[in-house]
Amino acid sequence: MGTCILATGGTAMASAAANSINQILEVPFDSQMSRTKNRVLVRGQLSTLHAATFAAVLAGTGTALLWTLVNPLTAMLSLGNLVLYTSVYTPMKRYSIANTWVGSVVGAVPPLIGWTAATGSLDPGAF
Repeated sequence: MGTCILATGGTAMASAAANSINQILEVPFDSQMSRTKNRVLVRGQLSTLHAATFAAVLAGTGTALLWTLVNPLTAMLSLGNLVLYTSVYTPMKRYSIANTWVGSVVGAVPPLIGWTAATGSLDPGAF
C-alpha cells in the first residue's frame, strides 16, 4: 500500500479519535445548545464507554499504523496533535480566546504529517 494512503488512513483514524474524545468531553455543553443537543452521546443513544473504546481503538491503531508502516516521526506528530486537540484546545475554549491560536496549530499539523510521511523529516521545507 502506498505511503500516501497509509498516512491518510492513520491520520483519519487519529482525527476520528480526537472527534470522539471531544464529543465525550463536550456532552454537558452540547446538551445546552440547540445545534448540538441531538448528538448521540447527549441523547444517550451511545454510551460514553463505547465512544471512549472507539476513540482508544482508533488512536492506537492509527498511531501503530503510522509508526510501523510510515515512520515514527509521522506517528508522533499525529498522536501529539490528538493530545493537543483533546487536552488543550477543547478545554481551553471554555476559558480563553487563545484557544483559537491553539486550534490554528492543530489545523497546521496535518500538512506536516503529510510532509513527514513523504520525506521522513521535519526539515525547513515543511514550514
